[in-house]
Amino acid sequence: MTDKRLEMPRFPKQNIGVAPADTVEHALWQFAHLVGSNVTHPLDWRRFYRFIVFAHIRRKGWDVGKVKSLLLRYGFSPEKALQMAEIYWHGRCVLRIRKKWSDYSGWVEKGGTCWT
Repeated sequence: MTDKRLEMPRFPKQNIGVAPADTVEHALWQFAHLVGSNVTHPLDWRRFYRFIVFAHIRRKGWDVGKVKSLLLRYGFSPEKALQMAEIYWHGRCVLRIRKKWSDYSGWVEKGGTCWT
């Protein structure tokens, strides 16, 4: 038997501009370009998580506001853009604090969700 991957066809969104040259922003643009109306397909989540990892590796200082503004530019509704930006921030926090000895308090205060 051969393993064949079955992928759902994607219909790219129209009018979201040309691909940015920056690797991190390109990953977000690609996600926004190919995602459906709801982020439910595993490939959509894979693209979004890849964007989060690229932002972490490239040490982008983007906060929730920056990611939300980019998603709004790429055609997301304000509610969905905020939701995805918060998921981005939590992903960055997880990648940042994976070491117990890491001092993350200053970094989290920079632009994340307030912890009580």
